[in-house]
Amino acid sequence: MYLSLYKSIRTLLADGFGMHIDETDGRIIDTSDSPVKDIQWFADQYDRTIHTAPVVLVEFQDLDFTKVTKQTGNVLINIRIHVVTETESESDGDVLYPSIEAHERLAVSVRNMLEGWCLDFAGGETRPIYTVKWGHNHNYRGYMVTWIELETKGQLPAVI
Repeated sequence: MYLSLYKSIRTLLADGFGMHIDETDGRIIDTSDSPVKDIQWFADQYDRTIHTAPVVLVEFQDLDFTKVTKQTGNVLINIRIHVVTETESESDGDVLYPSIEAHERLAVSVRNMLEGWCLDFAGGETRPIYTVKWGHNHNYRGYMVTWIELETKGQLPAVI
């Protein structure tokens, strides 16, 4: 169920940033004109090496099902977007304004590209997606991270 959501988000962001996706395997194949170098499925990259930045990571929360009728149900869909950029900081760890400004501009761009769009889900579309939470980690192992939490609802037929 997550793959269709992921593809929708990735396509919206790739189109917004002028990136191209290889539809056979989902790899980003051209980032020459993009301020983002990749859009990835979140796989706890913070515990490993982040291979490229800036990067947008897409994380899915548990789906919350509510039965409406015998044939259908509503699904609350919560998604966390991680916007990750390298931090330029002083030797004492102080992050300078230009790094913060560039990072926040990118995070706002990501939010604006997703806000209000409907995503593919279970053979249909979700309701428009909207922002419910925004958080920061200004210096995490040399990276600045903004979390954008989004929410939408979808309909799920009894059998998919």
